[in-house]
Amino acid sequence: MFVVALMALLSGASSVTLKDANGFTDEVKFSCPTNQIISRVQSEHSNEDEDRLWAFDCAYAPAGASLSDCAWSGYVNEMKETTVYQCHDGGVITGWQSTHDKNLEDRRTKYKCCKPKGYLTHTCHYTGYLNYFDEVLNYRVPDGTAITGVFSEFSSRNGDRRFIFNICALDLAA
Repeated sequence: MFVVALMALLSGASSVTLKDANGFTDEVKFSCPTNQIISRVQSEHSNEDEDRLWAFDCAYAPAGASLSDCAWSGYVNEMKETTVYQCHDGGVITGWQSTHDKNLEDRRTKYKCCKPKGYLTHTCHYTGYLNYFDEVLNYRVPDGTAITGVFSEFSSRNGDRRFIFNICALDLAA
């Protein structure tokens, strides 16, 4: 029990337990609880299924920000095409939804964005690729920041995607 508590403390655990969001080829439909943002993204690729298993973790928004005006995007990509998505008006990503096509061996994705009331996103940067094709993705969002956008590209050779996130700091508006 002590080891579990110590590991939770060392991992910065203001977050909930990581849970699988889908099975291979199943729909992903994940949304953080009120006033929480995605704080960790994990994904594992299966060559047999040519799909990814997705899991997410949530934490309260940085600086105690409350989130409002939440909305889901439409699908942001076509099958086998590059995805470039950015939340509008300083929004942060709080949900992830996608459907898999077994014939095309790819997913179409939607994102849920919420606006932090009285806070600004700033000092944004792209992460660089977070995974190689056919490899594990395991990304923990740095404290004080939030995911505001997603870029992914598809490889027909690998039947997989690799991902880059846009990460922004979140602070009180002046």
